[in-house]
Amino acid sequence: MATATPSKTKIPFDLPPLHPGQGEVYQSDARYKVVCCGRQWGKTLYGAETCIEVAMAGGAAWWTAPTYDNAKPGYRLLTHLCRQIKKGLPGISERKTDREFHFPGGGFLAMHTLSEPDNLRGDQLDHLVVDEAAFVPSIYAWDHSLEPMLWIRRGNVLFISSPNGRNWFYELWMMGQPDTLTYDPEWQSWRFTSYDNPYGDPAELDKKKKRKAKQVFDEEYLAKFLDDSSAVFRHVKLASVAQKELPLPDHSYIIGVDLAKQNDYTVFSVFDAKRRRQVYLRRINGVNYTEQAPMLAALARDYNGATCVVEENGMEPFLDMLDRTGVRYTRFYTSNASKEAIVRQGQVAFEQWGKDDPDDADDTLKITLLHPDSDEDSDEQANEMRAFEMKKIGESGRFSYRAPYGQHDDIVMANLFAIDGMADREGKPLTVDHYNWLGR
Repeated sequence: MATATPSKTKIPFDLPPLHPGQGEVYQSDARYKVVCCGRQWGKTLYGAETCIEVAMAGGAAWWTAPTYDNAKPGYRLLTHLCRQIKKGLPGISERKTDREFHFPGGGFLAMHTLSEPDNLRGDQLDHLVVDEAAFVPSIYAWDHSLEPMLWIRRGNVLFISSPNGRNWFYELWMMGQPDTLTYDPEWQSWRFTSYDNPYGDPAELDKKKKRKAKQVFDEEYLAKFLDDSSAVFRHVKLASVAQKELPLPDHSYIIGVDLAKQNDYTVFSVFDAKRRRQVYLRRINGVNYTEQAPMLAALARDYNGATCVVEENGMEPFLDMLDRTGVRYTRFYTSNASKEAIVRQGQVAFEQWGKDDPDDADDTLKITLLHPDSDEDSDEQANEMRAFEMKKIGESGRFSYRAPYGQHDDIVMANLFAIDGMADREGKPLTVDHYNWLGR
């Protein structure tokens, strides 16, 4: 069966028009397309339209993403569009449990996550979309499960993602560039920045550029492939998929607390201790300690009597006030040595997201952060975590860890205090083997 072509199908309502960049990709005859793009370029809408048009032409189309959290935007958009089409085209059936839509001409559209790729074998596909491809942990899902499904029907694939260092997505992107040694004429790749979306306001991006770390803006919005080997915390974006949660019965919580000094922010970072998942984040500025102590105590009570981990350096007045609230807390004394130790704990936690084989990841160490779109504080968290840097101290062989000049690391430290608190709570301190595995 020949691959279903999307351009010959009439949809009974008008889909949003493609902007020039999307149109350029659409017009390409390449069988394998790789689109590296900045945030809000329009990849989700473009990918959804290609899936729908193939399914309406009688073809088999899949929409895939690394995890359920990553897949939610695409799921919502595809479901909305298909239900709108269904109103003007009788005979479309929706199978909610399977996340599938079946069309009168025999075509279908299915939505899947890639968290367990070995469970996806079997279908023959005309069209495949891999959304947020750079955040699939390894090339395994493509090599072993997805690509074989395209063989019989000579199906095509669209990889769409913002970059995530120079991982396997970067290698596929290079295959579509004519001036590279790995170029394959069946492949074509593009790089578009957020500025290339004509429906966005460039002035808003200019504002983000001023307040974000350069490497963060370059990767997130300019879609540049950066080498993240020098980053203190790698795979932060992959780990940032959680949503805010209210306290759950019988769950224990840890609150990492970094108190403001001079122009800094006070940060309360709440984690579900068992799931090692961030559920709440708050930055405070311009509020004195006499007000912050009862605010922290109220937050701890709300989260089932959470235990707080508070830096004690120079904070005796605040701790005295905290004592009077009755909140449970442990003190953390920050020195070069203790800071290096908790930074390494954080490194180990985030490295679990980058294991080539997900089975090798240790879920008792892995940390999940709030998605940057959760709120302004969560967006700042992504900025701080990825900008955090280390610098060698003379010839001592030791390192200092801090935010780049003029930036903040309050959220970073609150998170590290919480991670340290969870290690203590679970009685599972990190071992020398974990540190050696980092190769640092």
